[in-house]
Amino acid sequence: KETVVKMLDLYELRQRKPDLTLWQLGEAAGIDMDLMARNTDGEIMTLQQERIRMGITVSRYLNQARNLIWNATEGDFPNLRPLEG
Repeated sequence: KETVVKMLDLYELRQRKPDLTLWQLGEAAGIDMDLMARNTDGEIMTLQQERIRMGITVSRYLNQARNLIWNATEGDFPNLRPLEG
């Protein structure tokens, strides 16, 4: 339930603030990323790498929220899979 609420809140925020970049949207929504994240070489990630990572996470949440909303309108809730057909 917590993840669904987070996805839908993020989707709503995107509707209200369409000019924000994905990473800015994630920060505004309070998406919590591991602050001590490391890359595959074991080095602490740069700010740019963290922003890219946040953007990827937000993009995934938004896609899942769209699928969830669409499937709910079709009477299939909760379902995150893309609508087939």
